[in-house]
Amino acid sequence: MIYFGDGTGAFSSDEYTVSISPDGFAIADLDGDGRLDLLVVDGLDPTLQVLRGAVRLVAGDEQWRGSAGDLVVIPPERHSLHADEDSAVLLTVYSPR
Repeated sequence: MIYFGDGTGAFSSDEYTVSISPDGFAIADLDGDGRLDLLVVDGLDPTLQVLRGAVRLVAGDEQWRGSAGDLVVIPPERHSLHADEDSAVLLTVYSPR
């Protein structure tokens, strides 16, 4: 889940679900607004969370469109990401320990 900082020292009630099995967390300015955000990290599937804008994830003949708030599981096949407009995304990947 991502909780965006609201500028008052608290986190917004807007949440984006990225995991059912959290593996860790981080605090950083994820959306470039100068405020710290809270990220709960997923340890299972590689995912792409669209924070802002619109993107296309392409793998072979298939493609998935995403806009702000969408979560896309990244396929294991070779793939590419295209921004259809100015966008910010969060990529999470799994690395065996």
